Amino acid sequence: QKTAYEIKECDWSSDVCSSDLHQAAGSRTPGVWATVSAATASRSMSVFTDPGTTYCFRARTRDVAGNLSAWSTPRCTTVPVDDASLRASAQWDRGPANGWLAGTYSSARAKGATLTRGVAAVRQIGVIATTCPGCGSIAVYIGASKVGVLNLSAASTTERRLLTLARFASPRTGAIRLVTL
Repeated sequence: QKTAYEIKECDWSSDVCSSDLHQAAGSRTPGVWATVSAATASRSMSVFTDPGTTYCFRARTRDVAGNLSAWSTPRCTTVPVDDASLRASAQWDRGPANGWLAGTYSSARAKGATLTRGVAAVRQIGVIATTCPGCGSIAVYIGASKVGVLNLSAASTTERRLLTLARFASPRTGAIRLVTL
């Protein structure tokens, strides 16, 4: 999967700017930076990323004399996991859907329907879902432990709403399972 990063630290109208881009995976307080691109004149670039991983990016600019700016404040993002990559129990309908991640949807038909992802170490879990009057809720498990419930009920229908559990104090490891309640 690719993630786009736009470099805004340069004065691109001057045409005398290049930039370096660093990336760090796995934390919102990165410690080990890897160079993605050095001395590029591109305003934006795409980098390969793994779904479910948080990446932080920072950039610095260079003028024609070779003078370097300070590194920008890191900007972090988590790459979403597509529903089609999750193992689904029989109570799910799946199909194409414009506007959703990778153009797919999963819709539960019954209580107890499960979506499962393999073992992962996570600090937070979120789901992008439709909320609506009469929509139910989803229990979230890591391994055998129930770590929270996401409520999909709302006064009006909203598609592609991000619902998150509180961030864990330390990473939790296990298979991730979503169960409709």
